[in-house]
Amino acid sequence: MNRREFLKTAGATGLAVIGGRILGAEQVRSGKVTGDGKPFKDVIVTDGLVCVKTDAAGRWSLPFREEARFVSVTIPSGWRTSGAHYLPLAGSASSLDFNLVPWAASAKAGCAFVQVADSEIHSTNEAECRWIGSVREVAAESKAAFVIHTGDICAKNGLEAHIKVMNAETVGVPVFYCIGNHDLVSGYDYGEKLFESIYGPCWHSFDAGGVHFIVTPMVGGSDRPAGYTATQVADWIRADLALVDPKTPVVFFNHYLCSFSDPAAAGRVWGGERPVDLRTACNFRAWVHGHLHARSFTWKDGVAVIAASNPNFGGSDHSPSSARVITVPMEGRVSARTFYGDFLPFKSERAGALWETKLDAGILFGGVMDGGDVLYCAVSDDDGAGTGAVCALEKSSGRIRWRSPVVNTIKGALALADGAVIGADIDGHVYAFEAKDGRERWRMNLSGAEENLLPLMEFGPTASPTGDAVVVGTAHRMVLLDVRTGKARWRGKEVGSEAAMVNASAFAEGAVVSQFRWSLLVCRDAATGEVRWTKEGYGFPGGRPLVRDGKVVCVSGERIAELDLRTGEVIRSSKPVKDGDFSCPGDLVETADLYLKGTKNSGLVAIDRKTLKRAWTGTCGESLVGVAPYRCRGTKCIPTTPTVLPDGKTVCAGGADGAIHFWRLTDGKLLRSIKTGAPYLGPAVASGSVVYAADLAGFVRAFAV
Repeated sequence: MNRREFLKTAGATGLAVIGGRILGAEQVRSGKVTGDGKPFKDVIVTDGLVCVKTDAAGRWSLPFREEARFVSVTIPSGWRTSGAHYLPLAGSASSLDFNLVPWAASAKAGCAFVQVADSEIHSTNEAECRWIGSVREVAAESKAAFVIHTGDICAKNGLEAHIKVMNAETVGVPVFYCIGNHDLVSGYDYGEKLFESIYGPCWHSFDAGGVHFIVTPMVGGSDRPAGYTATQVADWIRADLALVDPKTPVVFFNHYLCSFSDPAAAGRVWGGERPVDLRTACNFRAWVHGHLHARSFTWKDGVAVIAASNPNFGGSDHSPSSARVITVPMEGRVSARTFYGDFLPFKSERAGALWETKLDAGILFGGVMDGGDVLYCAVSDDDGAGTGAVCALEKSSGRIRWRSPVVNTIKGALALADGAVIGADIDGHVYAFEAKDGRERWRMNLSGAEENLLPLMEFGPTASPTGDAVVVGTAHRMVLLDVRTGKARWRGKEVGSEAAMVNASAFAEGAVVSQFRWSLLVCRDAATGEVRWTKEGYGFPGGRPLVRDGKVVCVSGERIAELDLRTGEVIRSSKPVKDGDFSCPGDLVETADLYLKGTKNSGLVAIDRKTLKRAWTGTCGESLVGVAPYRCRGTKCIPTTPTVLPDGKTVCAGGADGAIHFWRLTDGKLLRSIKTGAPYLGPAVASGSVVYAADLAGFVRAFAV
């Protein structure tokens, strides 16, 4: 075909012109798309830069580009490919054909799909991969059109293993993969070469239920240099969208946010030399990603920004292991539903409770807080449904006295100070509600930018010893707020750690001490916010440390340590506590003789304060969800702060196994377990002869002890 004939074909098939020119038009690649054996018109075909549509005979032609590695087809709604959606080019200019077969109803009525992310498996063994059977069940139950894995598959072993255990045959619906930072592998010509050899092109599009889905690659922050640039991807996005009806809903997939280094553009503008503003380029409905190992759902400019946590272990902020079903209608709001643990509904039971109250959604790491004659708790909103709230419940009956909505999920602890209940959500808002009636006293935005799309893993607020201020924030924006006005008394300098956990800070003896992931302990002056010292190797626990008698007592990994509050020097540190990994939520608690802390793998551990050796281990059942990071399900996790009962002889704590456990304080003997069926992630409250607790299914209960 000569240049004139090619240009004629290009015009007929909707060839997208990149940068005002046709590349390599003297040679072409061509092929045909058929649907159930018949010519298929108006199907988008691309080589990763140029996009065309098939003609009435199902034929397409693309300019020959030496650097093109694949040709792929945008699968239309109601169809799937009989083979892969892509063909490797390997320099060939021969005919390249695709055959589509009917898959589902082709009515343009929107669709649902299952998202998982950051599975980071290393083999195909059952312990690492049993969750994939649950994905199949969720996909079938929700009538999902497909499954999307939004990256970090992970590294060479994971890339080679994952496709064997999670594919259209094993899951029952088509499966698509994004490339993550841990999926760019060294030892090849370019970072994505291994990914391409197994999963095909790093960017492509497909349709389902009348919705256009665009899979894009992570740019920046990757483990190895990529062979692509943001400009190349932006050029292709522009070409792809040029062939899509402007009214068609469009959803983008990526391992993280595009332009994530620029908060004003993050998740909105695909950058490079010729950036694409997604808000104006298409009917932009959702940006779906992973990478953070944290579950969140935020709304920005009417667009749903959705992050998944890990399906097989807890997130970096201890988000429970989960998969998410996301529904995209042709019109209206995107919605979601999260499936935890084994991705089956929890079988919650009253289990002899004096009373139980069902709230709109689950309670996370704040649990319940004692407010005298009431309990305070924060209701989550991890699916963008508007359920986020702070509630006050009467201790005597469980009746909701007041409910005050918040913008998004409050994951961590609440604080009670100067007659106000204070909490911080993942959108960066801090709220103060009047404790007596729930009226909003004030709110402030920690991020300072409503357009920021990064979900914030905020510390829960901690009240000052005088009760007139609270400290809240992350390593990037630690602030001390006046409880009466919400005004900042100081804003701490960023210390460079990646993010906060769901724990709160310790605020005592003129200091604010905080632990960050991955491994940083930070001490600030409580009066000024100035950093006194930092200590590497003492972070990532998920619970607040202790400050007392001029010491900081903290856990990290499998050890417990005491440090000098003035200098940060280690006074003494335990040897690793075997099978006692403390990297899970829940504060460190002390008694006269013991330090008590939940573990991510072996229940509750008591450490002798004199020797820093294990005194006893309190057993529990197998976890229903993964909570602690980097640990497969099947562990025995106590992710809550232990509570010593008023008798001084018993300690209780809720478990990820869906039960509240009671152990004898002297030796850890299990005295009683109340099994209610849904995991407990936050602390219980003991008052008189009653224990109050809230679970992930949204139940608050009172139990006589």
